[in-house]
Amino acid sequence: MRSYVHHVVTTEWPTMARREPLGQRGWRLLDGVRNANRLPGDATVAQHAASQEVLAQVSALDEARRGREGDIDSGLSPVLWLGSQATSRASPSTRPG
Repeated sequence: MRSYVHHVVTTEWPTMARREPLGQRGWRLLDGVRNANRLPGDATVAQHAASQEVLAQVSALDEARRGREGDIDSGLSPVLWLGSQATSRASPSTRPG
């Protein structure tokens, strides 16, 4: 996970600012995060539950990546994208108003 986050922050955000394609490295790193979550055949119920939560978070990362790639084509700046993601992910109890 750390490698993926480092790549996004240090490589992809500057690439987005230049409105250039992100490339495949980020996807490969995200696949590595997903593959690291594979369970052995004798995993416990608790391990399965934890794995499902991790997979849900990885799915959210997938969605965010697709959004960033789409926003490059639409011209949305990385700063605006980050702000839109932070706002859209806030729970109703933390939203103002």
